[in-house]
Amino acid sequence: MEKSQVRLHGFWASAFVYRVIWALKLKGIEYEYIEEDLSNKSPSLLEYNPVYEKVPVLVHGENAVAESVVILQYIEETWLDHRTALLPTGPYERSVAHFWLDFGRQKVASMDLGFQARAVIKDNHPDSKALLAQLKRAKKRLASPKNN
Repeated sequence: MEKSQVRLHGFWASAFVYRVIWALKLKGIEYEYIEEDLSNKSPSLLEYNPVYEKVPVLVHGENAVAESVVILQYIEETWLDHRTALLPTGPYERSVAHFWLDFGRQKVASMDLGFQARAVIKDNHPDSKALLAQLKRAKKRLASPKNN
């Protein structure tokens, strides 16, 4: 498959994008990386992910797939014969892997809240106080001994 047939729209600081990059590399799939400016989203990104308008988006030929977990599933099911399986084959082992994927997603999402809150607070957005309160709650949850 030509490299240009697989394109990944991403942002350098997104853990969700890196999740997809690692999967593509593990599978040995060549791809073209397209860096998105999230403050000025490209027409392509808005076309390929009109619902959420965010990265990552994997474009394979003419098909666009959004959301990192959905993209991982797509990669796994599309390139079965490439190098390494992303998930175990046994149902129990696969369920454990899904548990840890979700756990990581929740942790990263709470960290993303901090980045979003700082950007909004910096811009003196009307919702600054509410976001700052959410950030403090998220930070407290992450620091809790039961989460470590």
